[in-house]
Amino acid sequence: MERIKITIHPAPSDQQLLRVSDAMQQVIDYFRLLEMAGQGLASPNGLFDWRLERASTNSPLEIVGVAQPRNPVANISPQIQKIKSEFVSGMSKLIHEKELAPWMDLNSLRVARSVFMRTKNGVDSTVMELGPNDIFVIDKNQADAGIAAIDAIGAVTLVDEIQDRFAWGEIEGVMLAAGRYYNSPAIQIRNDLYGLVWCLLSKNLVEQFGETHSMNDVWKGKTLGIEGRLFYFSGGKKISRIEAVDIREIEDAPLIDLNSVLDPSFTAGLQPNEYLRRLHEGDLE
Repeated sequence: MERIKITIHPAPSDQQLLRVSDAMQQVIDYFRLLEMAGQGLASPNGLFDWRLERASTNSPLEIVGVAQPRNPVANISPQIQKIKSEFVSGMSKLIHEKELAPWMDLNSLRVARSVFMRTKNGVDSTVMELGPNDIFVIDKNQADAGIAAIDAIGAVTLVDEIQDRFAWGEIEGVMLAAGRYYNSPAIQIRNDLYGLVWCLLSKNLVEQFGETHSMNDVWKGKTLGIEGRLFYFSGGKKISRIEAVDIREIEDAPLIDLNSVLDPSFTAGLQPNEYLRRLHEGDLE
């Protein structure tokens, strides 16, 4: 089974005592970020829960979480490995390159900022053991860099008063998967402008089109028009999610036979440049 071990070291040494709220919330936030990193990788047969396997309340605090599939016979190891990779690469890009991973939105940046702030005040470092010889560490230097990165990106708007705005409309995209988004039935599409977008399905749509495997069978790889309430991140440049009220399949436009629309006498025998000159000067008869 796939496991993750999180060790939280107090400042300035392991002889110090952590604040209970800092220690527990730090663990919760790390697993929240893992779940957010895996949202785009969700699949109907790959649903799982992080379960507490072991905890050591001595200093430093150590927590071991194990990924338990909801389908006992499902092999979720490849999916968990991808989630771990997405989490590490996304956090590393944020800290070192001031870039956002595709799975990062306002909510995930709020959580990451809390992790960084806790590391500057009470927690010395957090060590994640993702596998054999696979360790990811956030210490005070990286916390400073992470906070600076969020500020540089312009995420100082992460105050609670700023809400996502929404508008009614429709966007088109290719369906990639059917599954669940924050425990709600949903499909994922890829839009040329907004990238990967989760579309939450209303109860009527779920009843109309059936279970997720049926939607995969019918629509996966096809272009769909999703109508509903479009939620935008702060700034209004990217869609965070769609609450769909209607879905339609968009048929590919048929290929055009050029020979059927070609008109060799269109310019009346004139060369194209001469035809355009006369057209602009009004000399065409």
